[in-house]
Amino acid sequence: MIQPIQIDGKPIMIQLWDTFGEERFRHYLPFSYYRSDYIFLVFDITNRRSFLDLPEWLEHFNRFELDQKSYTILIGNKLDLENQRLVSFDEAQTFALKNGLQYIEISALQDENFDIIKDLTILHIKQKIKNEQIVQEKRDKEIVY
Repeated sequence: MIQPIQIDGKPIMIQLWDTFGEERFRHYLPFSYYRSDYIFLVFDITNRRSFLDLPEWLEHFNRFELDQKSYTILIGNKLDLENQRLVSFDEAQTFALKNGLQYIEISALQDENFDIIKDLTILHIKQKIKNEQIVQEKRDKEIVY
């Protein structure tokens, strides 16, 4: 999905790739990571294998990162299937904290908690824009005329 949005009057291009964690997409991904500011790392709370694959995906991301770290959110999906849960909230939260990630649980089926992800991302984008403006203002002040 590609969608242009505006945040505080600044045009931002949102591009989402859903690779389903499939091996056949891995050879495309390194090129997109070079320009990724945000990574949503999603696993299925009812599928333990998807959780156990997370360290490999994080290693894959880190291998292709450049100077700056992408803002990464760990997302546990299928919250609507709580009664079939195989990965506890505490286990996922511990993994997230250990790896410097924020953790959120959602239900894509019931559109539950998507607003939290959107709000966190917009807040982070605004902070990034503000930081860039501060850096630019400092550079402008340092220019000798």
